[in-house]
Amino acid sequence: MRIAASRNGEKTRELLLSLELLDRAIRAVRSSGLIKDHDRVVNEVVSMIASIGRGQARSVRSSVTAMISDLAECLGTVPQRVAGMSRNARKPASESDIRFIVGLSKPEWNKTIVRLRAAKNLLSTPLAARIAEADDRPIDLQVATRLAATADARTEQHEVLPPEYDRSEERMRLSEVSVSGFRGSAGRVTLSIGDAGESSDVLLWGDNGMGKSTLIDGLEFALQGRVDRSADFNSTLRPSVRNLSSADVAASVKLSDGSSVHRSLVKNAAGRDEPSTGPVRPGFRIAPLVIRRADILRFLDTESLSRGTVFFDYFPDPNGSLGMRPDEELRSLEEEQHVLRLVRDNGAQQLEKLFPDEKSDLRNATALNNFVDRMQRPSAFGPSRLSAEAARVVAEVSKAQQRLSSIKKKLDAGIQKLNPIAYREQLNRVVPILQSATGDLTTSFKKVTNAEHVKAIKVLVARSGPVSLDVLVEFDDGSLALPQQVFSEGYKDLVALLFFLTVAKRAAALGQARVLVLDDALQSVDATIRLGLMEHVLDEFHDWQLIITGHDRAWLEQVRALFQRKGRRFVERHVHRWSYNNGIQVSGPPSNRAESLSNAMSGTDGRLTTAAAGLLLEEVTQQVSWRIGSSVTRRQGDRYTLGDLWPSIAKHLKKTQLATTIEAITSRIDLRNQLGAHYNDWADGIAGTDVISFAEKVMTLYSATHCSTCADWVRRSGNAISCPCGEKVLVLTS
Repeated sequence: MRIAASRNGEKTRELLLSLELLDRAIRAVRSSGLIKDHDRVVNEVVSMIASIGRGQARSVRSSVTAMISDLAECLGTVPQRVAGMSRNARKPASESDIRFIVGLSKPEWNKTIVRLRAAKNLLSTPLAARIAEADDRPIDLQVATRLAATADARTEQHEVLPPEYDRSEERMRLSEVSVSGFRGSAGRVTLSIGDAGESSDVLLWGDNGMGKSTLIDGLEFALQGRVDRSADFNSTLRPSVRNLSSADVAASVKLSDGSSVHRSLVKNAAGRDEPSTGPVRPGFRIAPLVIRRADILRFLDTESLSRGTVFFDYFPDPNGSLGMRPDEELRSLEEEQHVLRLVRDNGAQQLEKLFPDEKSDLRNATALNNFVDRMQRPSAFGPSRLSAEAARVVAEVSKAQQRLSSIKKKLDAGIQKLNPIAYREQLNRVVPILQSATGDLTTSFKKVTNAEHVKAIKVLVARSGPVSLDVLVEFDDGSLALPQQVFSEGYKDLVALLFFLTVAKRAAALGQARVLVLDDALQSVDATIRLGLMEHVLDEFHDWQLIITGHDRAWLEQVRALFQRKGRRFVERHVHRWSYNNGIQVSGPPSNRAESLSNAMSGTDGRLTTAAAGLLLEEVTQQVSWRIGSSVTRRQGDRYTLGDLWPSIAKHLKKTQLATTIEAITSRIDLRNQLGAHYNDWADGIAGTDVISFAEKVMTLYSATHCSTCADWVRRSGNAISCPCGEKVLVLTS
């Protein structure tokens, strides 16, 4: 087409076709890196310059010849026509002609020729020689940079539609969980998950070892037939689900639609424990319900090449059973292997006793088969010398050997982290869902930490391997790193927990019930960001039912206040006692100090009333003093008594409408020591009216400084002292 345009004198068309040919030649050399494709580029430039010079003045044609001569030096193989034009060059091209022909200055044209000549020299060098020349350069081992480059190179992704799950129970909630003969509970124990007949959030608190996890495990067992994301109930390396003093193991959950789910632990034909049959409800089969500290550690401790398998029990086949992680399957096989070896060895010992003259090792499958063949040969004693008992033992040992051989093959294969075929179906479901987590993970991390230097937390799935999951941190200066290279333990825990939370939201979008249990998971995160993380959870999961467990009472007060500020309906449950015989005892929240004082005032014991009033007064002074900016003389360790704090706080609050109350408390504050804190026989003569009056004034002070609406204390703001929601306001008079 170009030649035809040239012959017809269609100069503009000839140039346009030349540009197209040049573009194609450039693409070819970029993809191949071959000298022949490089020559094609140079030849197209030669043709374009020749076409421009055609019909021009002699001086311009002379410059064209000189420029083509320059280009001839850049060719690996010089065509005859180019060689002919080059021979006619008499003098260098002028600057004005170069600008007219190619739009470059003379230095720019010379620089272009130098680059083209260098490219010719490189591409003319055999590949082996080029590799040898570069061999002394170190390999770039920056993993994060390499991963990012791999991700950028695979930007083209085919849209994969998510699975179609049953969405009929996505609004389901929990009302009650009961366990019996389950872990730490020999008898039946019930946890009510509701308030005034309606499902609500739950704050489940108690000291470690009191049985919180028994209740959470029972919930997971009833709804999903597993505990800690495992369906192996026979391992000697895990806590036993079956209570040692109870024959029956069961758990049940009442749901918000009035139905119940019941599951028990039964013995199968092989004598192994397994969950009773029964389908997993649609709202609880897409993802695990519980996020534990163990999940965070599992995520962090699994190498990136196989980390994607941590989520293989998420997003199962919509028409199949619950998913299982390969590591969980291998652990179950290892436990079975251990038991089968005991069966095999025990059976071989029994055969040795029955046949003391047998010298072969009957634990070996070949030796056992040879033994059976010998025993079944006809003899003077009959067609077979194996008794019924011996035949039974042989059959048992043989079955154990066959199963051990099958298990060994699977264990030898291990997690096939470099096999793209092994987990193809599950990968097709999991990979696109996990890959979509980058945006939410970045937003969540920056919201919780306020880390301005972090630009993004990137998630790369199936990039470094078929089941890999890599997390990259991109900083605002463009640098990249792995979290374990740059983050503290607390930040690494945070990234892992946020990842699980993000995936839980993906499961809910596909039909999983919006119920989430955080079993002591938050307390692994640094205290400096823990409260911000909890607030983030309440914001992001505002329409979910949350069950939060913990053991730290100070943390409970923070969580309780946060739930109240967010207006969440919740109940507080405490596991306050456990014993081997009686199991777990669950109760409502313990009385706070104001309730304790109120209860004491309803009785007749002045000592209890004064002691309770003194404790509440200490709490008020500790909480309010720093919030209103009262001064205090510093002590080592910053531990202050009522005597240290009260004078300054009284001075501040006397300037508000609490002046009369403050004066009354100051005048009888000695009651706290005389009657409520120390033994004084003469203090029994203190009038009961004085005790009640002191207690009432302390209650007035508490009510004025602590807000029941936002569950927070008053603090100074300009000319007023008020709580965050504005319900409690103390006006400063001067």
